[in-house]
Amino acid sequence: MNRRLTKVKYKPDKGVHVEYEVLHNENWQTHTMRSCDAPEPEFVKALQALAPDVADLCELCPDCATGIVVQGVSLSYTGEESIMGATITALRNLDFANSPLVLNTPHKPESADDDKTPVLSPACCNHIDLLEMAVWGYVDGNRAQMVFAFGMGQDGEVAVPLETGAPC
Repeated sequence: MNRRLTKVKYKPDKGVHVEYEVLHNENWQTHTMRSCDAPEPEFVKALQALAPDVADLCELCPDCATGIVVQGVSLSYTGEESIMGATITALRNLDFANSPLVLNTPHKPESADDDKTPVLSPACCNHIDLLEMAVWGYVDGNRAQMVFAFGMGQDGEVAVPLETGAPC
């Protein structure tokens, strides 16, 4: 199956949102998936691995990556070769503000025909590739191991689970 990722968003309290396209009869069909199921730790790590890339793309100091929380990536494809381009969305808490700084990186392609067009770094492209693998795993059914902490009722019977996942 020929498919390509176009958007992924993850917020622990709201779940996972994935948009992707599937090639069917020479046309790209758009699909959307939303789930409250927690992703595997590798999914979250792959998303967060983009934090240094956000700092780099936004021309922030490398130390600023420490406080960046990546929430999503939007991908586009152009030309006959379907050259991938990306925009990364992240948050960073500020010391003297009630809300976080919202960071949207400039859109950059993975490659260009000339030396003047700014492109994504090889490290950023690698991080996006790792994220794509984790997202496809999620779409195909890989989820975090469910942990149910059952409490005991007053009569000694098993009660309702204490923890059930994201409150979507």
